Amino acid sequence: MRTHFVPVRARRAIAVWLLPACILGFFAATIALAADPTETPSHALHRDTVVATVGGKAIQERQVELMFAAATHGQVVPPEAIPRMRAAILLQLVDRQIAESYLDQAKLTATPEEIDAEVTHLKTELDHAKKTLTEYLARTGQSETMLRSEIGWGVSWKKFLKQQVTDEALEAYFKAHQRDFDGTELRVSHILLRPTVAGDDSAVATLVKEAEQIRKQIQAGEITFEAAAEKYSAGPSRHRGGDLGFIPRHGLMVEPFARAAFALDKDQISPPVASVFGIHLIRVTDIKPGDKKWTDVRDALQAVIDARLFEQLVGRQRDKVSVQYSGNAPYFKPGTTELVVPK
Repeated sequence: MRTHFVPVRARRAIAVWLLPACILGFFAATIALAADPTETPSHALHRDTVVATVGGKAIQERQVELMFAAATHGQVVPPEAIPRMRAAILLQLVDRQIAESYLDQAKLTATPEEIDAEVTHLKTELDHAKKTLTEYLARTGQSETMLRSEIGWGVSWKKFLKQQVTDEALEAYFKAHQRDFDGTELRVSHILLRPTVAGDDSAVATLVKEAEQIRKQIQAGEITFEAAAEKYSAGPSRHRGGDLGFIPRHGLMVEPFARAAFALDKDQISPPVASVFGIHLIRVTDIKPGDKKWTDVRDALQAVIDARLFEQLVGRQRDKVSVQYSGNAPYFKPGTTELVVPK
């Protein structure tokens, strides 16, 4: 099996900068690409085409390409899904630029000395692996200026978090969302309605209406959940009445499914839930309570709060920063999920 070198300092940086919902940091993307230079999309690394400007600061197409390659590393993506995925990545980059503009105003920007220290640590770890920074930059398709920019973002964001996140805030969040973090497992069943063509928004809307009708029939006692699963579900669990067994809150099911399931009490049936697999109706049939304390899951709590703080910050600042899309790459019409594709 081939192994890949990723510096420890870089791994720490990824942990700091990757946020669910998901600020897939450009530096993290380049780290993933650096794993094997033969798999780096060389055609993408020189694309300096501007795809958006945020507060006058440009986002280049190659940033989108690098993040896309990292997110899909080793996986085949259906062609029809690619434009929407690229648009989502571009939106992540735009949101990060909006956050950076606030950090600049709040004087939380990383100093040159702080960035120098991080670059020195990276060089040291590369040296231990008999690598050079020049090799590293060539593999990741970036300049040292770009690298320093990404490091600066990470340092600045850590400064912001240090001001905002306290032990008291972590404990309070845990108490308000205890079942999400204490190791609780739910036994769930589902009914899956799957569109015949991925990415067909009209078909998905139709399936949502069908799922709503099935849910009403079950709640009215016209059909059992198990019988409805056998009759309507496209998932293999239909032969078990939709039973999927016990699931944890994180790590097994896709996030929309897990989030919806853990919002239910026993025997409740969710409204229609959309995921990459289709439309689900979810029922909780049993609960195994967890026993973890907030101190046992500090890192997980920190990650969730970090993401929420990011979303809140961007939400407050979005109308204060000028965002313009060049039309050279797929993007979402601002404030909507309407996809705009270059002609």
